[in-house]
Amino acid sequence: MKTYALLGAVALITSTASATFTGWTVTSASVTGSLGARDVYSVYANFNNSTDIVLNVFDFGKAVTTIQGNQILAGRSGTMQAVHNDNLMGDIDVDGDGVIDVYNSLGSWEAANGTQSATQALTDSYVTMQGINLSWGTAMDPSFTPSWGATANDIPTTAGWYDSTPGTANVVGATQKVKLLQISRVAGNMAAFTANITMGYKATGTTTSLFGFGSFSIGTGGPDSDSDGIPDPIDNCPTIANPTQANNDGDSQGDVCDADDDNDGVIDTVDNCHFVANPTQANNDGDSQGDVCDADDDNDGVIDTVDNCHFVANPSQADCNANGIGDICETNALDCNLDTVPDTCQGAIMYSSTSPNLGAPSGDDVRTFTFSDLSFAESSVQLTIDVRGDLNGATEWIDVSLNGGTSRRFFDSGGNDCPETPDRAVIVLAREQFAALIGTSRSLTISLSCPATVDPTECKGTGLTQFDIAYVGINAVSGDCDGDHRLDVCEIHDGIALDCNNNKRPDSCDIASGFAIDCNNNGIPDSCDVGGSSAIDCNANSIPDSCDIAAGTSHDIDSNGKPDECQTVTVPGNYANIQAAINTAPAGQMRIVALGAGIFAGPINIDGKAIVIRGSSAATSIIQGSAGATASVVVFNNAPALAAVEKVTIRGGLSGSPIPGSPQYNVGGGVFSNNSAASIRDCIIEENTAGFGGGIYCLQSTSSIERCIVRNNHAGSDGGGILLYGGAPHVTDTVVEGNFANSRGGGMHIVQGTPQLLRTAIRTNTSNNIVGGLSWASSGSPSAFLTLHNCVVTGNTAAIIQGGIGILPNGPTATIALTDTTVCSNLPRPNISGLWADLSGNTVCDCAGDVSADGLINGIDLSTVLSDWGLCSGNCPADINHDGEVSGLDLSIILSSWGTCNN
Repeated sequence: MKTYALLGAVALITSTASATFTGWTVTSASVTGSLGARDVYSVYANFNNSTDIVLNVFDFGKAVTTIQGNQILAGRSGTMQAVHNDNLMGDIDVDGDGVIDVYNSLGSWEAANGTQSATQALTDSYVTMQGINLSWGTAMDPSFTPSWGATANDIPTTAGWYDSTPGTANVVGATQKVKLLQISRVAGNMAAFTANITMGYKATGTTTSLFGFGSFSIGTGGPDSDSDGIPDPIDNCPTIANPTQANNDGDSQGDVCDADDDNDGVIDTVDNCHFVANPTQANNDGDSQGDVCDADDDNDGVIDTVDNCHFVANPSQADCNANGIGDICETNALDCNLDTVPDTCQGAIMYSSTSPNLGAPSGDDVRTFTFSDLSFAESSVQLTIDVRGDLNGATEWIDVSLNGGTSRRFFDSGGNDCPETPDRAVIVLAREQFAALIGTSRSLTISLSCPATVDPTECKGTGLTQFDIAYVGINAVSGDCDGDHRLDVCEIHDGIALDCNNNKRPDSCDIASGFAIDCNNNGIPDSCDVGGSSAIDCNANSIPDSCDIAAGTSHDIDSNGKPDECQTVTVPGNYANIQAAINTAPAGQMRIVALGAGIFAGPINIDGKAIVIRGSSAATSIIQGSAGATASVVVFNNAPALAAVEKVTIRGGLSGSPIPGSPQYNVGGGVFSNNSAASIRDCIIEENTAGFGGGIYCLQSTSSIERCIVRNNHAGSDGGGILLYGGAPHVTDTVVEGNFANSRGGGMHIVQGTPQLLRTAIRTNTSNNIVGGLSWASSGSPSAFLTLHNCVVTGNTAAIIQGGIGILPNGPTATIALTDTTVCSNLPRPNISGLWADLSGNTVCDCAGDVSADGLINGIDLSTVLSDWGLCSGNCPADINHDGEVSGLDLSIILSSWGTCNN
């Protein structure tokens, strides 16, 4: 039983009284009687004074709704009153029979004969509203036993106070209660309704009537313990709110209070599928959801409805044979290498072929069939021979031979005569046996013979001889690249063939096809050698270091098996400055000193070591000369060919270094290469000063100057940009411009040796004396020779003579040769002064016959020729054609070119 407090109860006291009306109480209970199961509600008025008298209760039954069958009917408003025996108010007895009138669920008033409505047949859902006559103690529902009386129709007739305890009267307490009415209805079968009550009483010793007003609401179907709008009698979870009445498994308990919502025997607290029966708790992917309610049972991101492998993760949905089954879960497919890709997608062939019916076995004829164009087998080969014939006798059998080999006998016992299911013989061949059988013909002939006792006519037209062959074959093109009659992926798996790069082709095939390189001929592709136990690739060019060294693409001067370029340190980083990185390099070992961006202090001396100084770029890595230092910014002394300075700017050299043996001369303001093979590559040499070779001075060296810019350098004597002395240096793809020499060779000064200039531009340089561009001095060395190929000498100037190329001295034979070279626009003329060899393709902007080099061919030139007439030895300007004699030939050149020289 549950007690409901009246909703909105109000007490109105209109005069002074000793009585205290404290409010309303409603109690409920479920009972079963002659009218069936019902909910009963008792309404009490609460007082504190036991001598007060209850006057009346009226105006009950407003807004009552009944449920009759499946139809909701609106109840009529009616009046029901209970009266005390000393006061009668209202019209509760319409027919005057002394019995309180009651409106019941059948919608009729009691008859005038006094028949009470509660005795009528109630066959539908109903609500009975019964008032209590306090004088007579009449209860309108005879099957209901009031909680305060011992019998159904008996309550005390004496005015007094009664609580809800059966059989108890005149109980004095803090709160006294008088039961005013009861309401009964069919359990759980009525919409919500509201009861309105007016109660009158008078206090002891007064004539004043006092009234209390109140109302209370009853929810649908009865009490609602969890306040979810569903009455307890029909609530599938009466004590836990469940307004939707959700009940997944359709039992008596709603989901919120059902410990097993899917009724699978696993309680919800541990059930991995609350609402779908999953008694085994199967959970393939081990997540929080069991398989029966998990949309992605393998947790691969592909929902089960479209996943070609429900229970094996296959996010790529790989299905190489397009059969709707993901490769990874195609368990029935052959997969010799266990890579989850069916062999049929990697060069295997599922070969199966059946011969036609060749007729019944016969003692008269041999049954023969040939299977042609067979592939070699990866699996064993099964041959099946089905026969139906005369084979049940002791002297009846079949002999089967393969490609004419030794026969195998079957059914010499246990054969049948014309059986419904043919007799079957099976021959299984290992793949090696099969390969030997089919050989190069790739065919297999099966022959079946019988003794003469086998009658081919006995089965009367139903005789049968039929051969079948089945095996996993090999596609020679896609599955057997090395032609050894094994499926490539299988022999790789078996370890017969190596596949270091995991491309499912034997390494030997990769190498043979050129797909992979094997530079060291060890049978392992270089890509696998690299980084493995057999080969190292320190320079990351995907070629084993040993091959780089063997091919000469990498040097190994210390013979340690490691390319020298891999021996690198950084500045800043490993070392604070360049010289420290040089000094700590082990003798005989190459070291690359890698520079970051920034300005690095010179001078530095690479003294006999295989050191490469490599900047990040000439624009960002700068080696700067230091004030007060009497040394070149970079010095190579006896440096080997591997030594180099690359990708840096060298500037600010103030004096150069003393030349060995002649310390009074300072040379090479930027770079001094002494007896070295070192190279200068991709550098800018600028704003340096020295007595000789303002930018670069190479002494008896084979140094190479490549892809450099040599500019704005200054020589106090010779070679403003570059001075090469002896040796066999090379200058390639280099620009020499804007340099100054105080004596000779504003751009370059070259002495002796066999130097070569290739694709080099010497331009806009200046000499304060002679030879503005390039000065060459063989100095009597019989082997000295200078070569220029595809060069440009232009825009250079000299203060006195020889603006372009000056040959010093000009001997009787050429010691300088030009090929595809342009020498123009140099001042003063001639652009080339001295004897040179023209090896074709040159453009030299000088006039033949302008002996005086004044831009005119006139009497001055003619006079010179005539005065020097005859044999000419040494430097003879009048010998215009350089044939060793001033003669008519030279005179004809003068006369034919007479006038202004436009070149």
